[in-house]
Amino acid sequence: VLYGVIKWRKSSTFWFLVMALGIGYFVSKGTNPPLGKKFFSILFRLNPIFQSLRNPYEKFGLAFLLPYSFFFAVGITTMIERIRKAQYRYPAAILSSIVFFIILPLPFWTGNVFGTEQSNAKVVVPEYYAAANQYINKDSSDGRILMLPMIDGDGKHLKWKDGDYWGIEPSEYLFDKSIIGKIYRTPYYDEKYLQLYKYFKDKKDINSLLDEMHIKYLLINYDSVPDGTSLQHFKEVEEILKNNNYIKHDKKIGNLDIYQFQNLSPKIKGEGV
Repeated sequence: VLYGVIKWRKSSTFWFLVMALGIGYFVSKGTNPPLGKKFFSILFRLNPIFQSLRNPYEKFGLAFLLPYSFFFAVGITTMIERIRKAQYRYPAAILSSIVFFIILPLPFWTGNVFGTEQSNAKVVVPEYYAAANQYINKDSSDGRILMLPMIDGDGKHLKWKDGDYWGIEPSEYLFDKSIIGKIYRTPYYDEKYLQLYKYFKDKKDINSLLDEMHIKYLLINYDSVPDGTSLQHFKEVEEILKNNNYIKHDKKIGNLDIYQFQNLSPKIKGEGV
């Protein structure tokens, strides 16, 4: 890419493409340094419309990739032409192939695509999640699963044996039945979810909301880590469930404790959250 930038420096479109590359990169990198966090905090306060730039690489990444791809194509084409005209073109071609197909994509060959051996974002989901999913799937009803302790957002930290998970609450990808475990930024759903969250916090009667949201299973995930969030303490959640006459303990699988709500009304088609 750098070689393509140098090669194209005398073109009339050079500064336009360089500016598009720079602006595209700066916006796409999000809150990462330099100045990313400050820039986006000012931008979001300036006008709510800029909230559309949350997760900017997904929405603005094309503005970075278009000039990047152009400079890459110019650079690689120029390099190939130089190699073809070089005196030692065959060794140069072999060396270039090693660089492009082995050294640069080395993480794909070693499996360290998500980081290094010392710091890797790849996680291994414990087997008891699949076991809990299979156990709950034995029930053919369509009752939903409520993940506990509840969170008032969508981010979660799970402490697993082979590495911690940090990110969006992942239960919807680990269980086949419908999951209630985070906000989705959709008005009616979030209103009901946060109401139930508040009922748990204030230790109010949750039965009517469990029925309205068609929740049959309540699953305490002891892998959850508070990290200074508003995550309710495990003991408080256990106390609420054990003191509820309509909620019975079903089974514990690994670090997942499964409870059942036994006062669920039959769901009418088209009704519910």
